[in-house]
Amino acid sequence: MTVIIACLLSLGFVVSPASAAETSPANQATSDVAVQVPMQLDCVNMTDKAREYADAHQLCPKAGKAGGVSPNIAVQDNCGWSWVYVQSTGVRGYASINYGFDSSLGPVAWRSLAVGYAGNEYYGGWNDEDWTWNHYYQTGQVRYVGLGGASATMGGSVTLAWGGVCSVGPVNGSGYV
Repeated sequence: MTVIIACLLSLGFVVSPASAAETSPANQATSDVAVQVPMQLDCVNMTDKAREYADAHQLCPKAGKAGGVSPNIAVQDNCGWSWVYVQSTGVRGYASINYGFDSSLGPVAWRSLAVGYAGNEYYGGWNDEDWTWNHYYQTGQVRYVGLGGASATMGGSVTLAWGGVCSVGPVNGSGYV
């Protein structure tokens, strides 16, 4: 678990009891807050075959003409959406942590995601890596976090069936349990 939390922190994730405590009944109109974040295509680190596909479909900027410089870069908002949200299960102290993505560039072959969570009493996380073979993916887990506010964060990457790689998140959600 320490490795998961260290990886999440290195990606810029904020998962702590302090951030979970900021979500209180007075600060929250509903029982959960769903957040969506655009996924981003990595136009720098591509195989030759993936580069051919991306160029043919105009998914990445092309190198500039003589005298100009336009490197292939990461392109925002063109891969789809990712999300995470935290809901009370109705059982004291237990939160349902739901997350997923929806690719707009075709089916995802492989996902490599990390999820972290924190409540007033407990925190932790897990990795979610496996074949997907679908453009849409949503799942979740129920974890004991204690009473009060809870937060979750998710990030990582997905490899598209044609070879492109999209970054996912980090995306954060919170709720009151």
